[in-house]
Amino acid sequence: MCRSAVVHADGWVDGFDAPDTARYLHANPKLIEYARAFTECEAASGRFFWKDPDGRWVHVCLSEAPPDMHGVGALVTLTPAALPERLTPRELDVLTLMAGGLSNQEIAARLIASNRTVSTHVEHILGKLRQTSRAGAAGVAVDRGYLRLPLPGRETPPLGLTVGFLHARAEGAAPSVGATAPSSLRPRVRRPLRIGSAFPLGGPASNDGREMLNGSALACVQSAAHIRRDAAAQRSDGEPADNRAR
Repeated sequence: MCRSAVVHADGWVDGFDAPDTARYLHANPKLIEYARAFTECEAASGRFFWKDPDGRWVHVCLSEAPPDMHGVGALVTLTPAALPERLTPRELDVLTLMAGGLSNQEIAARLIASNRTVSTHVEHILGKLRQTSRAGAAGVAVDRGYLRLPLPGRETPPLGLTVGFLHARAEGAAPSVGATAPSSLRPRVRRPLRIGSAFPLGGPASNDGREMLNGSALACVQSAAHIRRDAAAQRSDGEPADNRAR
């Protein structure tokens, strides 16, 4: 059964009408730290497996709190679940590090294992996930949340993954957000959407390219004119009738 709560940026937990969820989070404070770290990145979601002190596996999903909640927060959804695709805990370790871009040799060093052992784990993972490449397995892991926290090993966490950032933030090892963190993990900032095209302005297709460029420029001018007209019409509709008559 799924259960949810909201963790605010300051660590306050709102369990709604499910106090057992809040109690579970307080009993596993690292989950609260992961949720607080999630509020600092602009990832749409963060999903991973967590093994609680009683040895039970829980699939954790982090997402943005509902807009009616006060302040910034993360919605934490907990679902008790066995490891997927018959993966063993060690294979989940290896898969998590594979998704973080580590090579077999780097994984072996992090897990204090031999390269041969890691290679065997990778072969088993590919078979269980029905993938033919490491990249395919990594994609499945990220897409379905077949990752685990805390990250296995004690080396520097791979910040290219959302879970890597969450782990580092919770452990106090992450750099300041926006300094070196990947763009997908920087603070949420709304920016204008920019759309562009590449035009061949040199070579045999230069004439076609210039026509395309001129056509695009004309379309931009016409679009801007439409936007201005629509804005003026909206302002006019919002004015009292006597003001428009003047």
